[in-house]
Amino acid sequence: MIQDDISYYAMHTNFDAAPGCMADLAAKKLGLTDCEVLEKMGETGDGTSYGIGCTGRFEQPMTLRAAAEQVKEAFGLPYAAVFGELDGEAVIQKAAVCPGAGGSTMGEALAAGTQVYITGDISHHEGIDAVAQGMAVIDAGHYGIEHIFTEFMEKYLMRKLGDAVKVVREKPAFPIQIV
Repeated sequence: MIQDDISYYAMHTNFDAAPGCMADLAAKKLGLTDCEVLEKMGETGDGTSYGIGCTGRFEQPMTLRAAAEQVKEAFGLPYAAVFGELDGEAVIQKAAVCPGAGGSTMGEALAAGTQVYITGDISHHEGIDAVAQGMAVIDAGHYGIEHIFTEFMEKYLMRKLGDAVKVVREKPAFPIQIV
């Protein structure tokens, strides 16, 4: 890359934790309101909390199946794995979203009274344990939610740098195929 005069800046966890970034973008795509940081890591100088994931509320209560369909549609996914009773009578309003692998913030989601946890890379045991504690899980895959980063970053760079930069990005393509 250096030989071809290509700049590269890697940001992962810092984008996950920064205010207005990964979890906030995901919550906005899902239409969540009244959002708060799930795992608080600190505050900015103006008192804005930042950290990993967020909790919020769907505008209208819905079934788990409807929530899973909303996740699929919001992120353009071919499928989402669901732990919980899809066709049950339970109505869901409070959600938590943690893009990427969210197993590490499962406890925070449960403590926040979350009814459905939307994340990726949930193991069998994490999923069934969450359901046993009263929280459904929608596993959209690690890539499934995080791919929204590329569109956001392209718009950000174009807004900040305009014609001074050429942004090249691939069209999102879910990396898993279902047989």
